[in-house]
Amino acid sequence: MAHIGFGRWLGDPQDFGKGSSADPYRIYTPQQLYDVRNDLQGNYTLMRDIDMAAWCLLNEWIPIGESAHPFIGVFDGNDHSIGNISVTNATRNGGVFGAVQNCNIHDLAIVDFTYSSSVSVSPPSSYSCGTLAAIAKGSCLFNKIVVDGGSIETTYATAGGIVGYSSGGSNRIARCKTNITIDASIAGGIAGTTQSGDAVYMCCSYGDITSTETVAGGIAGIWAGDGIIDCYVRGEITGTGYCGGIAALTIGNGRILRCYSANTITGTIYSAGIGGYGANSDYVAQCLWNKTINSTHANPDNTGTIGYTTAEMQVPISGTIYESFNFAGNFWTGGTGVYPTLQWEP
Repeated sequence: MAHIGFGRWLGDPQDFGKGSSADPYRIYTPQQLYDVRNDLQGNYTLMRDIDMAAWCLLNEWIPIGESAHPFIGVFDGNDHSIGNISVTNATRNGGVFGAVQNCNIHDLAIVDFTYSSSVSVSPPSSYSCGTLAAIAKGSCLFNKIVVDGGSIETTYATAGGIVGYSSGGSNRIARCKTNITIDASIAGGIAGTTQSGDAVYMCCSYGDITSTETVAGGIAGIWAGDGIIDCYVRGEITGTGYCGGIAALTIGNGRILRCYSANTITGTIYSAGIGGYGANSDYVAQCLWNKTINSTHANPDNTGTIGYTTAEMQVPISGTIYESFNFAGNFWTGGTGVYPTLQWEP
């Protein structure tokens, strides 16, 4: 059957939706996922798990939307997954989406996303890679996005587990979990670079984050947003520049509140348990980091945050060093012998 546009095949009378909020486009196939670019302001619902492996063997994945024409619609993952998007020797932005603005993307899993770039000369700063979106503009909401497996390897300016470059406004990243290895100039487990107005809530990162040039942070590489709140990091942070358990390089007055890092943090120029270079005690509070595996770090760190041993950190959240975490509305759970996790996690 000949493909003639989103969700339409000659001879197939099935209705795939109209793209409205009441009747969203319904995605069943890899080609339909690719065709989201045909209506960048539509409403979409993923109807089943989509495996892109065979499609990517025959086609080049081009991210949905670009800076001049971003995706501005709604994408409901419907608790399904997009798997095995693979891009090698890339010369453009990377992600399921290339650029998004004022959008809503939620309840989606991205499995085994791989992206690599052989570009040896640094491209313009607008180039980036994020598993979900390379560039996020305006007031986007990303809620309950899980990234499981895969890798990003690039000399591009910035890369993040969810978003590569958040270009300001009031983007919100909430209830997201990543487990992807990232090696980039500016690298963050959730976001590579953020701007004033952005916020990250109840997120966690398990993948190893590496920067071969500038900064590597467990949640954000460069943090200039309003708040990183109720988040944690478990993957290793390594770099030849500035490294931070939660954020590597902080700019402005962004808060880091009720977060912990339980990972090794190794930066050639500067390393800190919670907030890296530029962070201070005026905007960081109620945070913890592991001093057993980071015994050479200043304690307290530059933000005044105290390090604790592994045994001290693997305790219940009630009546312990995590007591302040309960003030967030019981978002956390934990017990003896384990690190706390977030109640929403799948």
